Amino acid sequence: IKRLKGSTVSVLYWSFNMRIPVDSLRGSSVSWLIESNGLLTVGVVLLVISFFLLKRNRLQPGSASLLVSSGVAFFSAGMAVEIYFVAECPVRHDKMVSTEDILRANQQFFEQQPADWSQQYPAFLGDGTLLCVVREYTRLMPWDQDSDFYLMYDLGMDPGAEKLMEKLRKFHQPEYEVVYHPERTLVQVRSDNGGHGDIWIWQRKQIDGHDCLYNPDFTFDHLKPVPQCQPTEFMIPPKFVTWNLGDKPMKVPIPGDTPKMLTNLYGPNYLKPYRNRMQCMENLGVHASKMWMFVFIAVTMPLSYAAFKVTYNWSLRRKSATGILAK
Repeated sequence: IKRLKGSTVSVLYWSFNMRIPVDSLRGSSVSWLIESNGLLTVGVVLLVISFFLLKRNRLQPGSASLLVSSGVAFFSAGMAVEIYFVAECPVRHDKMVSTEDILRANQQFFEQQPADWSQQYPAFLGDGTLLCVVREYTRLMPWDQDSDFYLMYDLGMDPGAEKLMEKLRKFHQPEYEVVYHPERTLVQVRSDNGGHGDIWIWQRKQIDGHDCLYNPDFTFDHLKPVPQCQPTEFMIPPKFVTWNLGDKPMKVPIPGDTPKMLTNLYGPNYLKPYRNRMQCMENLGVHASKMWMFVFIAVTMPLSYAAFKVTYNWSLRRKSATGILAK
């Protein structure tokens, strides 16, 4: 309850979809509408209200048309989200291929570093990319937007990550762009078509007597024993496994105690695939092919326009027939 941030919207959001982790609550009405697919609910409510008011001649033709078309727009938008959701919220194929290529390139970068550097600054897969390995997927998840590496790196010895960025740019450019986000301690390796790979820089800290790794962008309050920190013993030293990514198996580093690390981050059911509609909408608007946006518009706009015209004409005729419309 404490993590619900006291927001009425968050409480509604949580009560409508118990599957969503508390940290996914964004405290906005938009997140509730999309994640619980309240778009469908709002659409039905508006249509019911419209029917009730129209039956009693409480609405003028313009108002009735607007209310009905809004209900149809919400409902059809909800259906479009469901179609995309059932299709696994895929990102563009060329973006996915490029993201996998960047993942291989990042792996080669870390593989080519001197042994003493790799020992001092261990790197390993994280987040959705790590889930693909433990679930034995042969491709990245269709709805994942990037690949993820964790790097334990001492920014105190390299302010601004200048030396790290010099290494990465020398290795990746000109094929890929390398960008550093200091506020997130995140390096992104990007391709021209939108594919990218994240390299998250984690700092080793002593917090309340616990040795843990910290990144300011990973604000997960549920992590134990210290909120927002992963125990160092879960992460390092990393170990290597063979991952059959596509038709090119490769040796990849993963956290030393991967089950404990993933359980701490995602819960005990981390092997069970999970996606949410909020993530789907982000993909639909930014990462999906134009075909899916066309489907979304094609489902929503014509139905809304048709509902507006039909309701307006019907309401006009009804009021004329009953003598309510001024002559």
